[in-house]
Amino acid sequence: MWLFHYHFWTNKVEKMEQFYRLHGFRTILRMGKENGEIRTYNPPLEWDDFRHRPILFRIIELIRGQVNVTFGAGTRDRFDHFGLLVDEEEHDAVMSRARLAGMTVSESQARTFVHTPWGFRLELQRRRDVVEDDGKIVISKAVLVMPFSTDPRMLAECLQADLQETGGRFILRRDGWQLQITEGDLPWLDSVHLKTAEAFVEAVDPVGVRLITVKE
Repeated sequence: MWLFHYHFWTNKVEKMEQFYRLHGFRTILRMGKENGEIRTYNPPLEWDDFRHRPILFRIIELIRGQVNVTFGAGTRDRFDHFGLLVDEEEHDAVMSRARLAGMTVSESQARTFVHTPWGFRLELQRRRDVVEDDGKIVISKAVLVMPFSTDPRMLAECLQADLQETGGRFILRRDGWQLQITEGDLPWLDSVHLKTAEAFVEAVDPVGVRLITVKE
């Protein structure tokens, strides 16, 4: 099980794509609705080819190594979900524990979503083609803000992650990555740490997520 993905809704889709491409990500999908039809605007097309057209982008997808980032057009910046790359056994086990905890699960062949009580969704992804074969670039840590009205320990139990509580924070660890959880009114992804062979870099994307690369 590996943390590999996050998704936002935003009114800054072009700026988001520019930011992630500047930091080494590759665009693999642009899908939008234009004049009532769903179409793709994938590379080699660039924004100058379609910026003037009335396109509502449903999803723009970029990858770098084992990291997958998506975003779509929204009226405001909103964190929607993060994703875990899982095998069949892990998929079924997380789904079962989520249902036992009272969470709603939407299952499909493409991917499964767990609707959590904290206002975000959890994606369970079994397809390996959503990332590149090169596993040298991975998410080693993410910092998640969410309300504590429902006990965060439930998320650790659902993922069967090791749990540490310190200074009002929860740290979930599993399979070489960690999710640090802090309390806030609305769910939000504060930062994402990428383990790479590069020197330390820190930048903030257009919706406010801190992207940090940490050399192996």
